[in-house]
Amino acid sequence: MSALLLKFRLWLGRKFYGELGPGVIKVSRNRVIKGPCRPSEAEAMRFVQDNTAIPLPKVYREHQLGQLRYIEMEFVQGEDLERAWGKLTHDQKSSVIQEITLFVSEMRQLTPPTGRAVSSATGNAKRDGRVGSRMFGPFKDHSAFHSLLHGHLSPGDVTQAFGPEVMEVHSRDYKTMFTHADICLRNVIVRDGKVAALIDWAYAGWYPEYWEYTKLHYGQLNVPDWYGPLSSSLARYEEELQVERLLWSRLDWPADQVQDV
Repeated sequence: MSALLLKFRLWLGRKFYGELGPGVIKVSRNRVIKGPCRPSEAEAMRFVQDNTAIPLPKVYREHQLGQLRYIEMEFVQGEDLERAWGKLTHDQKSSVIQEITLFVSEMRQLTPPTGRAVSSATGNAKRDGRVGSRMFGPFKDHSAFHSLLHGHLSPGDVTQAFGPEVMEVHSRDYKTMFTHADICLRNVIVRDGKVAALIDWAYAGWYPEYWEYTKLHYGQLNVPDWYGPLSSSLARYEEELQVERLLWSRLDWPADQVQDV
């Protein structure tokens, strides 16, 4: 598709359908175009579509506009949980949490392409809002990823700056698991009390096994009947969460603060 035609479709979509969220424009009754996006987002969506039964918008194609990439995908009918949560019954809320727990379990059973690498779905660089606005990796192992989280300080300096628990926890032997990395109310679409789609795969990829759990608590809203039951239903990593909270307060967005990402 030519750049001119893409611009026209985006203009027309804004005029007749409007924006559904930041960078997401509905362009027909059944399609949206999201962008600009990083390549890792479409990689993750296609990977999950090909290897799981998790409901998510179908990717139709990617568009290039100069250096910017846009994803044309299915529009999923429904309402995001941020709006719908207060309208659901107790049983519906429990059912939604059970569904999401099963989705996470299915993702965690996928086989990583290379050992303990931290990367996009297909082994490339990626982004995560907890790590920063810049792309990072791919990293060959968890140690290299954790080094970025530490601002590339030496182990001794990490202990001096953050305390001994950071190096102790980050020296553990973790599995690499596929992770959505942004499971929150706004990224779950529900219809008739059931999950219609898990959306926004911008941060998804291969991470140490604790990352889904700790990211669930990053920037969380005050919705205890969502976070409490969902946290309890997932594999718990309380010591890792304690370390992450320490790093959030002392060195959040490390990729934006160091040279080598």
